[in-house]
Amino acid sequence: MAPFARGACVDTERNSTYGLSMQNWDEYIDYYLMQLATGMAPEDAFFSLIEIPSRHVCRLVEAFKQNANWRIDSRKHLLEIIIEHRSVEAIPLLQELLFAKEPELWKVALDGLARIGSEDVISFLSRAEAEIRRRGDTERSSWVAEVVQDLVSPGKHIGPPGDDA
Repeated sequence: MAPFARGACVDTERNSTYGLSMQNWDEYIDYYLMQLATGMAPEDAFFSLIEIPSRHVCRLVEAFKQNANWRIDSRKHLLEIIIEHRSVEAIPLLQELLFAKEPELWKVALDGLARIGSEDVISFLSRAEAEIRRRGDTERSSWVAEVVQDLVSPGKHIGPPGDDA
């Protein structure tokens, strides 16, 4: 099995919770990325990869970028895993994917940005909404505008539009 995007994270510590060295984390992440890529055990991969230390999120981001040929559902699951970590390292990827042509990706990216919800994210989303509206994508524009409104309004629901559960 070929490794996925190694070298992006530099860390030689052992994790006290799992007792894994960086090399073992690489193998662990590669194993579950392969499960995700093949669609053999996406739920197992999801729950295993959301438990990795956040310092390894960059590996997941790089794997997403380097595997544009994966099935859309595998890419969506990997993006959801990245979002679960709520890491600022994911923001550039999520910003880029807000403009993706696939609704399965831009909607998940928007949800991820809403979950992070920092002032920088709100500022980006406001600018992005204007650009999306200018391009004539009214559905996406309305989703982004609603998320911005939710983020700037105290006590409002944060998450994708229509997800009031």
